[in-house]
Amino acid sequence: MLELAESGLAFAVESLLDIERTNRGDQMHVLVTPMRLRGIALDAKARRRYPHIRGNVMVNAAISQVLGRATNIARVEVGMPLDPDPLPPLLDARLAAMAVTGFVLSGIEYIDGCAYAKAW
Repeated sequence: MLELAESGLAFAVESLLDIERTNRGDQMHVLVTPMRLRGIALDAKARRRYPHIRGNVMVNAAISQVLGRATNIARVEVGMPLDPDPLPPLLDARLAAMAVTGFVLSGIEYIDGCAYAKAW
């Protein structure tokens, strides 16, 4: 996996053509590797030990209750629609970097009422 950022989470597209067919339609699965927890950078060993999250990255424009305005919200889906997301939503999400084998989304994440700069 190509790591594109030193902060946040990095995504690796498993294959450019690896679009899995499920009964919910076509989905592009990615691997999410945490690079920061609650704003604190993880070293390379800690990042390798952390289990990858495999799922679909969804980015939608919506009204954020926390921000009180419209924003792009990114989230990772790993199972059925009513299953809890493995990561808090990323608010003000934007594409920060992209390469052949991965991409980085950056934004703000709220955990327990605290805002953290984050990149996935």
